[in-house]
Amino acid sequence: MSHQSKNEDQTPKKLQNLQEFLGQKAFLAAKTTPFSHKKEVSIPIIVAESEVIQMLMEQIATTNSILEQLQQRPKDLWLTHEEFMEFFGISDTTARVWRDKGKIGFFQYERKIMYHWSDIEKFLNENKKNTF
Repeated sequence: MSHQSKNEDQTPKKLQNLQEFLGQKAFLAAKTTPFSHKKEVSIPIIVAESEVIQMLMEQIATTNSILEQLQQRPKDLWLTHEEFMEFFGISDTTARVWRDKGKIGFFQYERKIMYHWSDIEKFLNENKKNTF
């Protein structure tokens, strides 16, 4: 009678899902490696073409970049005018109207406009609608 843990039962399925994600460009192999003098452990190995590895590395780098941005303290965060418009899904005209009416604080040097996160947070709080 075999007593496999729940994690041992799930590991091959997770690896199979990864193989399906990678498609025909990668396959899994198992290698039996001496873990100690008493037992051997089967270690799954992913074999993939270099383009798949490069794609995964790029996705990891992108994810790390996003995480670093999210970890910034909001008090240090500035958005460009383009980022501000994208964040709110508004046009240049709407952003200008909000600025002209004093609805949102901003910084401008020559033609460069920046919005500090604290001003955005204040704007969001002032325009928040409570539900009943």
